[in-house]
Amino acid sequence: MSKVTPTQAQEISFGKETLSGMVGRRITPPALSGNHTAPAYSSDNTAVATVDVETGVLTLVAPGTAVITATAPAGSGYGPGTASYTLTVVAAPLLDAHHYQKVTSISTVTDAKRYLFVYDNGASSKIFMPILNATQDAFLQTDNALDAVVVNGNVIAGNSEIDLYQVAFANIGSGGKMAVSALNALGDTPYYFMIFGLESTDNQQDINEFAGHPSDNGFRATFSIDENGVLSAARSSHYFVYQGGAFQHASSADANSKLALYEFVSGLVPQTLEFSSATLTGSVGKTVTPPTLSGAYTTVTYSSSAPSVVSVNENTGALSLNEEGTATITATAAAENGYDSASASYTVTVNAAPPVTPHYYQKVTQASEIVADGQYLLVYENGASSKVFRPVRNGDVLLESNVQNALETAVYGNLILANDSLDDCQFTLTNQDGTNLKFSIVFPSLGCYFHPYNETNNFAADDDTGYRSTFTLTGGLVSIVAKGNRAVRYSTSNQWFLASSSDSDGVLPALYKYVEGTAPNVYVSVSTPSAGTYLILGRESNTNPAMYLCTFPPTGANQCAQLMISDDLDMTALVTTDEDIISNEVELIASGDGWLVKIKKNNQYMYCNGSAIILTDDASLAVQTINSDCNMILSGGLGLYHSGSGGYFKYDSGKGYNLRLFKLSE
Repeated sequence: MSKVTPTQAQEISFGKETLSGMVGRRITPPALSGNHTAPAYSSDNTAVATVDVETGVLTLVAPGTAVITATAPAGSGYGPGTASYTLTVVAAPLLDAHHYQKVTSISTVTDAKRYLFVYDNGASSKIFMPILNATQDAFLQTDNALDAVVVNGNVIAGNSEIDLYQVAFANIGSGGKMAVSALNALGDTPYYFMIFGLESTDNQQDINEFAGHPSDNGFRATFSIDENGVLSAARSSHYFVYQGGAFQHASSADANSKLALYEFVSGLVPQTLEFSSATLTGSVGKTVTPPTLSGAYTTVTYSSSAPSVVSVNENTGALSLNEEGTATITATAAAENGYDSASASYTVTVNAAPPVTPHYYQKVTQASEIVADGQYLLVYENGASSKVFRPVRNGDVLLESNVQNALETAVYGNLILANDSLDDCQFTLTNQDGTNLKFSIVFPSLGCYFHPYNETNNFAADDDTGYRSTFTLTGGLVSIVAKGNRAVRYSTSNQWFLASSSDSDGVLPALYKYVEGTAPNVYVSVSTPSAGTYLILGRESNTNPAMYLCTFPPTGANQCAQLMISDDLDMTALVTTDEDIISNEVELIASGDGWLVKIKKNNQYMYCNGSAIILTDDASLAVQTINSDCNMILSGGLGLYHSGSGGYFKYDSGKGYNLRLFKLSE
């Protein structure tokens, strides 16, 4: 046996001197021979092609040429050795618009078409990515999956990346027996990969070399496809890794995924847009919720046929009802990402804004106040805040994902002041069941019925369909009998309104009825002064909790507090229709660093000159100090005397509401 000298070079060579491929492909290098140590691979032009330093697998980046070199280092008694080949990369051909359609019969599979293998686990879809590897388990890789979006359960849009993983069939025989060839991903030469329980003539073959064969070598798989498009083969023993070490059988559906075959089809993927309703009605100035759009997979823009009647936000579809008339709102999905353009429309009818009759809402405390044709608000209270139930017409109203079902409101005793937003939450009771408190619930602003007794969480419908709700009232708290534990989430922190009783957060439902007429004036304690209408209320001390109204004009020197309002120490709001109280309103007007306090009944300014309280027409003399708690601070430490017990009011930080401004709620 001859002795190997340490200086003998390794005479290594590639099986080819040239190689070519298209941009975007990942290909395996020609076979390397003659090396006695593990080679390292390099590219002299990484802008054209990059190479894995250990495996030599190439990624083709851009058109051009690159020299790929393998360098075997010295070792095992041999010196170093090198070998090279020239790689030519050409641009990928431009394909006409196309997509892939799920195959539902094996009889339609031919050798003239191109296909994709796709795995679907119900949550995501992955395209099988064949990798050429003639010496190892070709599919035992961790990157054999390309995410794909499946439209309507049977269509995938084509693109340059997806197209790299097309396969074809050859040597097709009867009964679904055929060989499988990878096309673009493995270079210019179609390589056959041996999966799906391969057969050689009539003999089963257990092999692990799934790819690298330039011919089918007689290996064919027997395929079948059921009516749902689920693909199966003769055996399920062969598998590969498709993501992070997760195994997927190569032939048939496993416990989590189903394998399907998708066929190349010319043309863009169709989109079918549809609105949940073809019509919408509203009044000028009112807020309406557009019908829900479905079926769009690309960017959607909205337009109006008559912007002067109805204007629409181009990106969100939100509507503004501007004047009487009709307008067609159109949603257009763009032609992009392999999808064709599509559109859908609905018609909006805008009626004149109804004359606003003065009204407010009063808490229902007796069952006799729940009547047919009555108008109400459903209000939830937890002692700290009040929320009005606000249905959103989206086809799935009251589902867990909907967190828009709450409108904050202020409650003064048993009174809620009306505004447009609250009025949109108003519902009407109709279709009473005899004399029982059982009604259909209609939300006029949405044009829909409310079904808390429905079998599902979809509580909105265009008609009552026989569903009526039974109301009960106990101690001022209302219950609406619902089907099961129906609820609506009203915040992102999983807080819920139950349809019938208090929820786990202690939120109690109440019913407030529409009351026609001028609402009482409501004056509330505020923490920060701002321009507006106020009453001045005073309290002597912590030992005398009585609240007094400062009346004008004064009846004696510095004497402005004549009328006892309340003996409630914790008073935060005053609700009244008493004209003797209302007539003593003052207006707070900002003036430099201070405030003017204008007495509305005589248009004079209240002023303290340090020794007396006076009224003046000269605003320049009358600037007052109002602190951050909305307390008046009179100069000279003076106070306002009242006739109740000869006491007086003046600001003292230790006495709470001493001379406090209460603001009129609009």
